[in-house]
Amino acid sequence: MILLNQFHDIIPGTCIEKVYDTTDEEYARILADGHKEAKKAVNVIAKYASAKEKEDTIVVVNTTGYEREDIVTLSDQLPGITAVRSGDGKLRPIQHTEKGLVFFGEKIPAAGYKKFYPVYEEAPKAREELHKGKKEENAWDGTYENRFYKVRFNEQMQMVSLIEKSDGREYIREGMAGNVLCTYEDRPMNWDNWDIDEYYKRKPYEADWVSAPVIRENGPVETVVEYSLGFGNSTVTQKVYFYQDLPRIDFAATAQWNTHHVLLRVNFPVEVNASIKSGTYPNENADIGCHEFTYSVYPHHGGWREARTVEMAYDLNVPLFAALCRKGGKTAREGASESLDGWNKVSCMEGAGKVLPESFVSCDRKECFLETVKRSEDGKDWILRMYEHHNSHVKAKIRLGISVKQVMECDRLEQPAEELEIKKGEFTAVFKPYEIKTFRLVISNTIRVVVG
Repeated sequence: MILLNQFHDIIPGTCIEKVYDTTDEEYARILADGHKEAKKAVNVIAKYASAKEKEDTIVVVNTTGYEREDIVTLSDQLPGITAVRSGDGKLRPIQHTEKGLVFFGEKIPAAGYKKFYPVYEEAPKAREELHKGKKEENAWDGTYENRFYKVRFNEQMQMVSLIEKSDGREYIREGMAGNVLCTYEDRPMNWDNWDIDEYYKRKPYEADWVSAPVIRENGPVETVVEYSLGFGNSTVTQKVYFYQDLPRIDFAATAQWNTHHVLLRVNFPVEVNASIKSGTYPNENADIGCHEFTYSVYPHHGGWREARTVEMAYDLNVPLFAALCRKGGKTAREGASESLDGWNKVSCMEGAGKVLPESFVSCDRKECFLETVKRSEDGKDWILRMYEHHNSHVKAKIRLGISVKQVMECDRLEQPAEELEIKKGEFTAVFKPYEIKTFRLVISNTIRVVVG
């Protein structure tokens, strides 16, 4: 259904309105089904991973094919928690936000998981040292600084300065600004919902009004600033996320769009593609309604390869998952709220007797990505799909965390082409620049940890 709805007229908005009535329903069903399956998978991993734990455990699942560090969100607020502790005893601050409890997760294994442990009020030292949030305020002075960058915005929430600290580089040219949301008259000479004519730039219109920015979240993990803009009878509300331990700035926007023949785009000193185009043919209500979209700014030293820009983009689009397992099979800590939604709550005892590897698949070369893990089309085996993304010729070792009888390199139709040798849970493959490779895994009946 996803592939069907990626038909070349559906994606750009050039179908008749009836098509979108159908695809809206289908995409809602896809999202609901995907959310349900993700919930099931994360809860299964969590209950087996924490089966032998003697205390409450937060299991963080990383579905990307590389080790990562990112924000972890747990929908349960966990009353009384003051910090989280990793297996090596290191404490991390937590923050209670409107979307749940958040903390910064370090070194989450590729295609795997890591366990953290809630520290409750009974640990006064943790509370004193790590739960210090900044004083809550409503007004914002337009600046934010962490160890990676220093940024400054004007009253319209336009970025007027962004300094990357490792080399002191200023990314916003003098007299210019970033995050400038602007509209343009959009009346192409032909093909209304298809074309954007070059001359649209001659009629730009900035916002009719901009609300004062307000701090919505302010703590040791993240700061969130919210403001709104008006364009005629349309509005855009944006939340800007600043993270204490990430070099990325996220701009999450919700647009309630009610204006025809107006193009909305966001401008930086480098161009960013248009966000909303509201033509009237063949769909007279194209792009009318509610839109949600997020874009990010990532200042960094060196080139995109060294800065792992592709990985940072994946992090934005593929969040970490987290589940809370209660000790002793209990589903709620004594005295804690019972209003958990099922996503984050499983019983530790349910997974007793099972052992899972902390990483199911990993690769020793950063140039190669694990993109897909799936059942083979015939239902017999498992498929890994990887690709090289640095335009390099690479010999890579792929390590498997589960016991595998056989690994075969396949074509795109999953037909075996060559059997690969496995040694101590590893096999080797050579990637050409930007090459996509498919591997077929014949799994042993018993899942066990592979020890090198």
